[in-house]
Amino acid sequence: MPATSLARDAGIEVNNGIIVDRRCQTSNLAVFAAGDVAEQDGFFGGRFRQETYQNAADQAQAAALAMLGQEVSYCKPMWYWSDQFDLNIQFCGQIPVEAEVAIRGEMDSNAFVAFFLAGEAIEGVLTVNRAPDMGVGKRLVERRARASAASLADAGMSLRDLLKQAG
Repeated sequence: MPATSLARDAGIEVNNGIIVDRRCQTSNLAVFAAGDVAEQDGFFGGRFRQETYQNAADQAQAAALAMLGQEVSYCKPMWYWSDQFDLNIQFCGQIPVEAEVAIRGEMDSNAFVAFFLAGEAIEGVLTVNRAPDMGVGKRLVERRARASAASLADAGMSLRDLLKQAG
């Protein structure tokens, strides 16, 4: 549970966290919030708190830049990872309710990528022991890239080429 009592007592707008805009600014223009306590715009819509290390670090940087008067519009898809025994598991984006799933690599090998599509829009990517593919996968999600499940599953198709096509 986010610790919001101090913000609430100070008259700052609170819901399921301290409500911030894309500059990480609260309803009190002199106060910024970042990290697990901040309720922010969701990349795919809605508002929520991202309780991940990377979001806390990125949002803190956005808040600092905004405090310095720089133009900021922070809104990224969720990204997190976990090391479980010999598996490095990373995820970015979301899994649509009726997602089409494209698998690149062999799941039995414990080294594969799964893409989650809404139509041809890449909305999520999961990597297991393929960290370099997450670097490209995150950018595909962030750019709202489009691709067919067949092309994503085709190991002969370069993910970087798909990224270039996405602009």
